[in-house]
Amino acid sequence: MTQDDLEQIRAIVSSALSANNAVLLARMRAIEEHLDRSIAGLDDDVNERLDRIERRLDLLECRFTAFEFQMAGIGKSLTAGEKLDSEFTATQIAQQRAIDDLARRITKIEQRLNQ
Repeated sequence: MTQDDLEQIRAIVSSALSANNAVLLARMRAIEEHLDRSIAGLDDDVNERLDRIERRLDLLECRFTAFEFQMAGIGKSLTAGEKLDSEFTATQIAQQRAIDDLARRITKIEQRLNQ
C-alpha cells in the first residue's frame, strides 16, 4: 500500500465519520425538538390540572367556611338547649319539692282531722 492509498482510506473514513456525525447530530436535534414539544405539552397539561385542583380547593374552602358557620350555629343552639334543659330540670325539681311539701301538709291536716 502506498501513501496515496493510505490518504484515500483516511479521506474515506473521515468522510464516513463526518457523515455519521452529521446523521447523529441531526437525529439528536430531532430528539431534542421532540422532547421540547413533549415537555411543553406536558407543561400545559400540568398547568391545566393544577388550575382545576386550585378551583376545587377554592370550592372546598367555601364549603368548609359555610360548614364552620353551620357548626357555630349548631353549637349556639346546643348551648341554648342545654340552658333550657337545665332550667326545665330546676323547675321540675322545684315543682316536685312543692308537691312533696303539699303532700306532707295534707297528711298532717288529715292526721289532725282524724284525731
